[in-house]
Amino acid sequence: MPAACPMGAKCRVSTCCDMGVCVPPDAKTCGGIAGMMCPDGLVCVTESCVADALGFCVGKDRADQIVQSQPGCWNAG
Repeated sequence: MPAACPMGAKCRVSTCCDMGVCVPPDAKTCGGIAGMMCPDGLVCVTESCVADALGFCVGKDRADQIVQSQPGCWNAG
């Protein structure tokens, strides 16, 4: 888990591996049973071990960074 997120950022922790990432405070919610989509240009990042998990929307580069730095914790797409 990050030691601390920058002022205003939210820490999202994955129950899959007990690791977290910092996301912008205004990150939209996505995924879930309803399959909520992200706004154009953003990617939904969800926990990899939770079916129909709610996630958060971030840019593609940030999503790739999250998935690569914590494999097995997060999915992006």
